[in-house]
Amino acid sequence: APGGRVVYMGDRKKALRHFANLGHKCPPETTPAEFFIDLVTIDTEDENQARLDTERIDYLARAFRAHQGAEMEKEVAAWVTPEPDRRKNNTNARRLRPFHRRLGALLIRSSRQNFRDVNVNLLRTISSLGLAKLFSELFSTVKQGHSAAKSASDRIALLSFGVINMAMM
Repeated sequence: APGGRVVYMGDRKKALRHFANLGHKCPPETTPAEFFIDLVTIDTEDENQARLDTERIDYLARAFRAHQGAEMEKEVAAWVTPEPDRRKNNTNARRLRPFHRRLGALLIRSSRQNFRDVNVNLLRTISSLGLAKLFSELFSTVKQGHSAAKSASDRIALLSFGVINMAMM
């Protein structure tokens, strides 16, 4: 939303405790997701309630910035190193970490995600093997010196099917 602010970022298991410490305890018989949405929603139909909602959200955002400021700076510093600006002698100028370090971090993150999605990767492997078997069976009918026009439509349909399935994986 335009003008949106961050009121929490972190472990979902700690979110309820974070908001309870700020005076907003999740009521019984209310799911945490519903509670969080209600906590950051502004009632636009009632002017007084909208003002109270805005004040509550402002308070939550300020409290979050105060609580997380130092930790967020550490995380940002892990990706960006300060470099003085030679033209203005500005010590706040920053440059990106070397390409190989950023690429390494992305590869590690990607491999972790792939290990988490074992079922999806298994399904992708089975689909790929099935398509390979179909292709090998259909294209094995093409012999040296024989006309392939007879089965061209079958091959085009199979290739289209294979391309669409691989794109959707």
